[in-house]
Amino acid sequence: MSLVKKPLEIKMLEDYISDWKEVEGGFLLFPKGHFHFNKLFIRSRFIFMDRVFDFLGVTEMVPKERMDKDSRRLHRSLVELGCELSWSGTILRKPYFKNYSTLNTLKKHIPSLRINGKLVNELNESKSVMELVRKTHPDELYVTLSSFMQPLYPAEPNLDPIKALLRRYRDPIEVAWVTSLNKSISRTLSYKESFINVFKLVDSISEVLLKISQEYSK
Repeated sequence: MSLVKKPLEIKMLEDYISDWKEVEGGFLLFPKGHFHFNKLFIRSRFIFMDRVFDFLGVTEMVPKERMDKDSRRLHRSLVELGCELSWSGTILRKPYFKNYSTLNTLKKHIPSLRINGKLVNELNESKSVMELVRKTHPDELYVTLSSFMQPLYPAEPNLDPIKALLRRYRDPIEVAWVTSLNKSISRTLSYKESFINVFKLVDSISEVLLKISQEYSK
């Protein structure tokens, strides 16, 4: 997009991406080939006087056009691995991953669903992931399949969220991991470093996701 003026947030990451484009609600970035995820969506919003950035990193496993019976089986297995970041302590807060809380809601409707702690354990034991979590200190961080992500503009806005989730669970359109996090970032001397650390965190998590997903694909 050389004819379009680059926003500052794109300039912060230009050494890490091969291309980008403006999309409704934000920007879509395409990481260079040696990274472990395929896309990074960035948007920002203001909460009072703070500018909060939302980052969604996508790690594609099976695209829409290749979905079949085996892919849907893989999707059901990977769903059970979803997790989220939490913090313990008050003064010296310690980050740790735990199972995705929405899985408990889903399990009430799908008794056969098992909540699997393998991804939680792998992320908690990853030195690179935890170091970047501490550097980045996101306000929220979730690692789930794309079927758990609410679209920005739902096709059926009045559909009950649980019913929509069950529908996407039973009939997924793709198998893709989404690492979503949000963080307030102020324009200080560390502005660029904050974006780079988020990018590196998404990539480090995606590396773990690929490793585990390949084990389930065998």
